[in-house]
Amino acid sequence: MKVILLGFEFESSNKGCEALSYSVMSLLDSMDELKPLEIININIHDSIGEFQTLYPNIKFTNIRMRTKRISFWKQLKKEMSNAVAVLDITHGDSFTDIYGKSWFANTTAVKTFVAYSKVPLILMPQTYGPFKNSWAKVWAENVIKKASKVYTRDNISKKYLDELGIRNNVENTIDLAFMLPYKKKEIPSSKKRIGFNVSGLLWDDSEKNNRFELKVDYIQYCEEVLAELLQDKNNEVHLIPHVLCDPREGEEFFENDSKAIRKLMFRFPECIFPNDFITALDVKNYICNMDILIAPRMHASIAAFSSGVPVLPFAYSRKFDGVYGDMNYNHVIYAKREYTGSAIKMTLEAVNNLNELKNDELYGLSIINDKHNQFCASLLEIIKNRKGNQ
Repeated sequence: MKVILLGFEFESSNKGCEALSYSVMSLLDSMDELKPLEIININIHDSIGEFQTLYPNIKFTNIRMRTKRISFWKQLKKEMSNAVAVLDITHGDSFTDIYGKSWFANTTAVKTFVAYSKVPLILMPQTYGPFKNSWAKVWAENVIKKASKVYTRDNISKKYLDELGIRNNVENTIDLAFMLPYKKKEIPSSKKRIGFNVSGLLWDDSEKNNRFELKVDYIQYCEEVLAELLQDKNNEVHLIPHVLCDPREGEEFFENDSKAIRKLMFRFPECIFPNDFITALDVKNYICNMDILIAPRMHASIAAFSSGVPVLPFAYSRKFDGVYGDMNYNHVIYAKREYTGSAIKMTLEAVNNLNELKNDELYGLSIINDKHNQFCASLLEIIKNRKGNQ
């Protein structure tokens, strides 16, 4: 069967975006009803990362999204003629106009093209909005209402759609990154392995204008937490990036986690800096061997949570509230509410209370597993109905 993917990236400096892509491929590849499987990926880049190596038995075509070219629309129409569904995720949190009018218009134009065709448009688990401009809000509402199925990745997004009057075919489920596979290696160690995910985005923002309006001074937080952790010789601290240097963006790219980590390594050379990740799978395979992860990158925190590693998310936006609120997981630093001192205290307490975090994670994982099973059954049913009508 042919499935068209929209808004997925298989090679990105942001491994959170990649995590969504490899997660959906793991899901589709597990569905025997779809085999032989053919994937058409509508991509903002030409590159497809390690896809061919990881999935050699799947026919894969990557089409660069060029909405100003008639040839793009003709090719998309041709591919849709025998596709069972178009799965759209808008990079997880980008179905909004806050990233600019051009971004919103281009991505929404493709959704609209599909929505008014006979091929089911399935909006995969993602965040919806906010929409600053009235025209963008009306356009988005029309597309969402025309979709065959709408999945939200948390109750906050579901409530947002409900307030817009969109209730039909809407189902709340989980962030796809919870499904990302991993391989855990038993690495003997007498020390406590503390993963400390550093956000280049928050570091850059702390150096400049604090546009996220955090009460926590992020740079001070990082430096003081590391200084405290390294006083205990039984701790082994790993500074883990989740947005990496991309040649297309350069080493100085403001979101580059590795850039911020190098500054910390200059002051704390005893830390370990893994810097050879290629895909989101590589990052999760590393994170799953930690004893705890402290993480401002949401998909890094999900990598830990879903692999059974106690995690302390450092939340700077509402997307954390939705994901962890749905699981009643309260071990979260909300950096818009907490001050630097209390955030440092919460971090050190979490490192010393791993069993409490782990037990609360088990409850959250039971919720995740139930939602995952419901989501898979729902998605497969839509695709099977489409196949039967072709």
